[in-house]
Amino acid sequence: MRSPRPKAMVIMALISTVAFLCLLGACEPAESDKTDRVFAEFAAQWVPDDGCHYVIESSDAATTPDACYPSLEGTPFAGQMVFEKLAKTYIGTYLDNDDRRIEITCRPGGDDWVAPHKIEIDDPSLADPCTYFWRMPVWLEIGDDRVKGSFEIQVHPSNEPPTTPGNIVLLSFDVTGQFHDASHEFGENPIAWRFWHPDPDERWIKID
Repeated sequence: MRSPRPKAMVIMALISTVAFLCLLGACEPAESDKTDRVFAEFAAQWVPDDGCHYVIESSDAATTPDACYPSLEGTPFAGQMVFEKLAKTYIGTYLDNDDRRIEITCRPGGDDWVAPHKIEIDDPSLADPCTYFWRMPVWLEIGDDRVKGSFEIQVHPSNEPPTTPGNIVLLSFDVTGQFHDASHEFGENPIAWRFWHPDPDERWIKID
């Protein structure tokens, strides 16, 4: 009977060769599955709206390559990178309950950017009439629909950054007259939008 030893030696030699090639990087995929996203900051002029908010009066979004979020220079929040953190956390690709892909992308030219503007109250016995929040406009591509939406974080006047883990971020958008509302707890993984309207069972899980 022929000995199986030479065959085994050939197999071991092949395994060793493949392992060596992998060490040299030959087994690496040609391209990463992840999208190389670029989020550029654009200059913006923020002004109080005579109420509880700062809004953008003018910006360089249209002339800034890869523009995504505005600078907060000129506001009390310069250096906090609130919109940058929202963009890097939530802009991307999601799958819904039916494995349908949804894209959330930057909408730098949106006219509904908002930052909190704390008003001064002369009489300390009076309650603050404002509801303070941040709003970042985005695009949503859902099937054949491209719709406007926004992220929002409601905050109380304090020194706590709005993107502190545990704060609730809201996603809102309108598809053909039907409003959709979802939330995510900042810092929670995996990143998943949980809807409460119109379908409380709907979930979008971020994959990229």
